Amino acid sequence: MAVNLKKMEGKYEDYKNRRTFGSNFTVEGNKTRFVIMLPPHKNMDEVPYVEKMFHTRDTKDMKGASFSITCQRDNYDDRDFGKCWACKRSFAFRKKRKEKDDKWDLKAKEHSARRKPLSQVIDITPCINKRGEVRKGKEIKKCFGKHGKMDDCEDCFLTEVCEKFIQKWYMPIRCWEQFNDHFIDEGDLTDLNKAVPVRIKRSGKGQYDTKYETKPFTKSAMKLPSGVQKRIMKGLIDLTAEDPKPSAKTDEDLKKIYKDFFSFADVSVGDDDDDDDDDDDKKDKKDKKEKTEKKSTNKKMNKKKTDKKKTDKKKTDKKKTDKKKDKEKKSKRKDDKLQLRSKMKNKARKGKLNRDDDDDIPY
Repeated sequence: MAVNLKKMEGKYEDYKNRRTFGSNFTVEGNKTRFVIMLPPHKNMDEVPYVEKMFHTRDTKDMKGASFSITCQRDNYDDRDFGKCWACKRSFAFRKKRKEKDDKWDLKAKEHSARRKPLSQVIDITPCINKRGEVRKGKEIKKCFGKHGKMDDCEDCFLTEVCEKFIQKWYMPIRCWEQFNDHFIDEGDLTDLNKAVPVRIKRSGKGQYDTKYETKPFTKSAMKLPSGVQKRIMKGLIDLTAEDPKPSAKTDEDLKKIYKDFFSFADVSVGDDDDDDDDDDDKKDKKDKKEKTEKKSTNKKMNKKKTDKKKTDKKKTDKKKTDKKKDKEKKSKRKDDKLQLRSKMKNKARKGKLNRDDDDDIPY
């Protein structure tokens, strides 16, 4: 069978075009970059970004390195956690949580999905000065994004960004929020006839101390050359097709994909199908049983102590009552004797005392 050279050439051209989409756009260290956000692909429902859901793990052996797997849920507002094994597990852990940052809360965080808005940009940092103004003589050239690898343009100031051309940008949530405000305040930032440079400034380091600040410079809006616009529109990435969800023939195989991901990330997961039958849950059940038995024993001992105290109190109260009664009896007898003696004295004065009468004799 003869080789179709035209098809081969077409395949190679397609490869070269895709090769011009460089590595993902990032702002490394405490640096500042200027970008132009590109218009959406025709499949992106007229929105310049798509929202993806990922389960992410940091590798324990390599600091700062991480890897991700796409969540089965459609977006952050999709509350059907049963679609995704990891989300379902996270939800189960969350229900067991008793206080913030206890072991169940931490496990829930490990398995939960995080949203990552995905957009596409062109880095134009070499064209813009620190004040957000276009440098004189440093405007975007007509050949921008045309050559792929810049073997024949070593002296061009755009070499660094031209060979990358269109880049995917996994936007930090803070940047995404700020860009939404910019669209509301400044209008469409993706108009290639009035391309607005946006400054992205990163400061701090670490997961919790890194901050991003974005600012559009509408006064520096530029009209991109028609050739560059055509290359951009032809090379737009369908971000809805990026990072597809894992798929499998059966639900069991799909569950295994996620289990293997978390096992590889050195996160303890069970080997059984039932989420409640993993090693951690068994240990938790054992601890719970021991606590229940201990609690029951303590309850019985406390009951015995309480009963003994009640019995002792009853005895003490009875002794006090009996003592009080005896005292009252003695007091009454004394009063009776005093009354009888007074009565006998009165009879004796009147000469009516009869000593043979037992009732007149005080005992």
